[in-house]
Amino acid sequence: MKRGTLQYSSEFDSLEHALPNALTLLGANEREHEEVMKLVKASEAEILSAEQTHLKIMEANAEGIKFDMSGMRGPVEKIISSTKDGIRNCLAPDLAETLIESINWDEYYPSKPESFVRLEITRDRKGRLTAWEKSGGGGTGNGIDEAFKDDGTHLPAEEIFDDRWKPHLKGVMILPNDEE
Repeated sequence: MKRGTLQYSSEFDSLEHALPNALTLLGANEREHEEVMKLVKASEAEILSAEQTHLKIMEANAEGIKFDMSGMRGPVEKIISSTKDGIRNCLAPDLAETLIESINWDEYYPSKPESFVRLEITRDRKGRLTAWEKSGGGGTGNGIDEAFKDDGTHLPAEEIFDDRWKPHLKGVMILPNDEE
């Protein structure tokens, strides 16, 4: 499972999508499935809540916003420990340890000193705008509502990026950059 089902899905906000297959492979029953899924959702909610006070903007300028994730290290360690204990309470010991060992906990949340998330807006050749959330080696982009015009003025980051980031983006303005 570590090299298959959960290899690329150990992040706190995507683990729930890979777990049903992993739990089925382990032979977990319906009640165990439900309990583990509730636990993972609760863990995700705890992380998002902790971000409200522990996440800091490292840099904010017209080209993008960079978050320092290192303040999350302590809270994430506690959440991971609690999540592991919860898995042990939900599943039989052998199943719990197999699942715990299959999750790449180092990838659960990017809180190492060098970890960061960068938010930016790009413009493609056709003039379409995309809001990007980039971290580590990848990122996800979402098209921006056409109500936001690319007329050379700054755009309100709080209105463009996901709810997760809104509390940190009040009053922050950003300019689109040409795609590379």
